[in-house]
Amino acid sequence: MSNQLSIFTNKDVDGVLGLIKEKEKGGLRLPAKYSAANALNSAYLMLKEGVDKNGKPLLEACSRESITQAVINMAVNGLNPAKKQCYFVAFGSKCNLVPSYFGTLAMAKRFGGVIGTPVANVIYKDDLFEYGIDPETGERRITKHEQRLENINNSKIIGAYAIVKTPDQTVVEIMNIDQIRQSWSQGAAKGSSPAHNKFAEEMAKKTVLNRACKLLINSSDDSALIDDEASAFNEVTEDPYDNYVESTATEVREEIQEKANSKPLEIQEKDIEQYQNNEETETSITDDIQVEMDF
Repeated sequence: MSNQLSIFTNKDVDGVLGLIKEKEKGGLRLPAKYSAANALNSAYLMLKEGVDKNGKPLLEACSRESITQAVINMAVNGLNPAKKQCYFVAFGSKCNLVPSYFGTLAMAKRFGGVIGTPVANVIYKDDLFEYGIDPETGERRITKHEQRLENINNSKIIGAYAIVKTPDQTVVEIMNIDQIRQSWSQGAAKGSSPAHNKFAEEMAKKTVLNRACKLLINSSDDSALIDDEASAFNEVTEDPYDNYVESTATEVREEIQEKANSKPLEIQEKDIEQYQNNEETETSITDDIQVEMDF
């Protein structure tokens, strides 16, 4: 990617907001009761204060194109930095939107149809834990979990589970400690950050909850995003949610490049694909940089 980076300014925030509003007229539906203007302003303040791993301000370290893409994805997903639902992280000169634990829950409720509050529990050595699998549906069900106070010890964690309910199903995700550690190992800190060392039980619950919620998010349709007139899009797309968000973001970026920016913007598609396919790394990076806020 070119080293000639054009700094993202508050004028670009206004440009993104205007183009998003224009897209709404064409069928794009932002989540109900979501203020894109407030979220974009919060995003800009976060970007102004953020730094990369070398301490360089994000607005200087990252390309305008990648920042534009990150804030557009934030708006389409209905996330708000002021509510600690997402963060902006630099990978080289590319700015990436990283949903937090709260953001994942918000998207699960909005797009995955989650009702109530998802719950997660840690399983410790000497707990009495049993679960079964329905032979007809293949769905898991927790049949017993008894825990004594003296069992609660970070060094005795043997697993964790999450229960997430929708009107149609109850998703039960169970991970043993080896699976949890394997997930942690995909992150930049390899599971050795202060967050993992000090709050292992919370990190284990967070990992299993993220997996359960992302299953619902990634398998959802576009009903929360598009008008009835545009619903035919679902019929021709293998992964409606991801592709609709990405195609919309691409259209807006093209308009920004044409109407708002004086310099051509570039982005390497292989970088986008690598980041989008590395969901566990997103979670781990968020854990490492914002664990105190998340808890």
